[in-house]
Amino acid sequence: MIDKYQGIWIKSYKEYCYFDDFPGAYFRKTFIAPQSINNAQIQICGLGFHEIYLNGEKVGDRWYAPGLSQYDYRCGSITYDIGKMLVPGQENVIIIMLGNGFFNCHNEWMYTVNFSSWRTSPRLICDILADGKVIASSGTDWKTHPGPVVFDAHHLGEDYDARLEIPEAFKSGFDDSQWADVFRAYPPGGILEHDEDEPCRVISQKQGKNIAPAGAGSYVFDFESTIAGAIKVKMKGKRGSKVTFKYAEVLDSDGHADTSFIDLGVKRFETDSYIFKGDGIESWHPHFVWHGFRYVEAIPDDPSVEIIDMKGLFIASDLKEIGTIETGNAVLNKINKLTRTSYLGNFMGIPTDCPTREKFGWLGDANCALESGWWNFYPKNGLHRLVNIIMDIQRPDGNLATHGPTTLWGFEQSCPSYSIFMYEFCRYCWLFDGDDQMMAEYYDKLVRGIAFFEMLTADDNLCHTGYSDWCHPQYFPGKSDGERLDPTPMESIAYCNMVQDMVLFAEHLGKSGDVERFKELEQKIRNAIRDKYYDPQQQTFDGGFWTTNAMALMCGIVNDDEKAAVAANLVNSIRTEKHRVWAGILGAKFIIRALAENGYAEDACQMIVQEEYPGWGNLVANGATALWEMWHGKASRNHIMFGEPSAWMYRYLAGISPLAPGFSKVRFAPNFVSQTDYVRAEHLAPSGKIVSQWQRKDNKIHCSFTLPQGVKAKVELPGIEEEIQTSTDFIIEC
Repeated sequence: MIDKYQGIWIKSYKEYCYFDDFPGAYFRKTFIAPQSINNAQIQICGLGFHEIYLNGEKVGDRWYAPGLSQYDYRCGSITYDIGKMLVPGQENVIIIMLGNGFFNCHNEWMYTVNFSSWRTSPRLICDILADGKVIASSGTDWKTHPGPVVFDAHHLGEDYDARLEIPEAFKSGFDDSQWADVFRAYPPGGILEHDEDEPCRVISQKQGKNIAPAGAGSYVFDFESTIAGAIKVKMKGKRGSKVTFKYAEVLDSDGHADTSFIDLGVKRFETDSYIFKGDGIESWHPHFVWHGFRYVEAIPDDPSVEIIDMKGLFIASDLKEIGTIETGNAVLNKINKLTRTSYLGNFMGIPTDCPTREKFGWLGDANCALESGWWNFYPKNGLHRLVNIIMDIQRPDGNLATHGPTTLWGFEQSCPSYSIFMYEFCRYCWLFDGDDQMMAEYYDKLVRGIAFFEMLTADDNLCHTGYSDWCHPQYFPGKSDGERLDPTPMESIAYCNMVQDMVLFAEHLGKSGDVERFKELEQKIRNAIRDKYYDPQQQTFDGGFWTTNAMALMCGIVNDDEKAAVAANLVNSIRTEKHRVWAGILGAKFIIRALAENGYAEDACQMIVQEEYPGWGNLVANGATALWEMWHGKASRNHIMFGEPSAWMYRYLAGISPLAPGFSKVRFAPNFVSQTDYVRAEHLAPSGKIVSQWQRKDNKIHCSFTLPQGVKAKVELPGIEEEIQTSTDFIIEC
């Protein structure tokens, strides 16, 4: 839905604000509210991020609003309920604070956003409505003044000078005649799309504990778990004294905040500051930036400064929880918890890659966690936002960027293992939510995406570019002891998988000509992969590389009569390596699935829980509180790329899978692995709650399955294959 406004776009500065010396601004307007009010709203698009105050009180509990967007295509228009905040018949005061956010984003490093096509000074458009009538709107009669947020940059941090606060301006009766007039502004270019996505909110709070030794000259607060968000601090200091806050996920050997693994050597990284007004105990939190951290080092420039209390605010899109899973294995439970933490910690309006570094939507990360996210939460709206970002900027030749928002880069690395996110999103909307509108909405763009890769692979039907098994522990770019993987086999299989999705979509949408065309293309790619990478003597692909073989098994590259041998060769190699996870992000997704699908769920589960490096169990053994970007931990400590085990537990331990769109028919096929004696999973499908539970006791396994009314299920257990349509129990002899 497109929102319409009576107000006009306004800004505080005539200049573009491309540089650092433009503080965030207050925008102020007074107005008389009607004597009688039944309901009232503020409708606003405030870019980059906005905070609204009405009569001195903050409106709503959103953070980082609106969500990240491709601003020259779409901008989030948000409606807030203010019915209980207006003073009827009297003067009311609205103040809006604007920060740069990602709209006017600037940084100092390789992931540059300094020249994004939409970038310009922060601006807003706003209507205030009472009982459906506009009673005030943004215009040239508004006043503006610099605020206390003197610097904010999405990737760098925020500086706040409390001496510049003007608390009296938030109340009626303040004389703002000395404030500057606002300037008219151009709109950002994108349509004003009504934002109904889940807002970013404080999900939880963690109490920080000062662990710095006495006399250290700084405070170091440990929150004992990884947080994406901000801090809230109570402190005391002389007027003009300053505290610098450095955020980190690890400490160095001297106990100081250490970002050397991820900061790429830039001058400023994950740093905020606060200057005291000198008015007793002062409370503060950053307004327009978020960070990823477990530790915060507070460094005062005056030894008399006292940090009284610090809390960590875990902020994320407030996604609805629709699934839970619990097992009798503590390591499995911990890995699932790490996955859920990382999923939420990397969902700020859109799924992001990490809360410390790029902080925007990488498709590889989003796709690797697509199913895990959807078993546990309802992420469709934010995923849809990311798909819109990428589809809006698809190039005329079909090229799909690897991440977004972006205009500068991401097209030169375009590859199937990342582009497939858009295709899988459409498939999962249908599979998990029963929604086939997405495949229809994006169909033509998806076709163009396939055409782009057809052009790239016209000579041999193989895709030779891409990230392939990114972050594989044995092969990684820039490492003297490693080399970058040949992407061709894995990217080619991902390309084939994209085409398989298009066959499904074309069949469902009744596009018979496209069905045959895509089936022919699928066969060409499949044949090319097999001719190049399959060794019929060794019965393995790509020299036995695990990820290639797992992808070949899962994506229909292996013939039916070869599957047993290829799977056996894969599992034997894994057993030789003691189930250590020699895999990057694609391998972590496909290997454990391929094992379970081919009768080796026990081995897949052992890969998940084993404690040696590399692997998920090793993260648990090393005290991880979120999933890491690399198995060795020398990078981001809050990434979601390795988040497959949670989905695997729902599908293969609990054994739940949809047999028809929207879980209108369900399969129950749990695997009774030795690593746990108990599993219980719940998932709220469109039709209602689905539950699978089993427990091993007294040489018997007791299974219980719960179905929503009207939903049928196929039960597959050792010696049992049965259809049910109501809650049913089974007992199996061990």
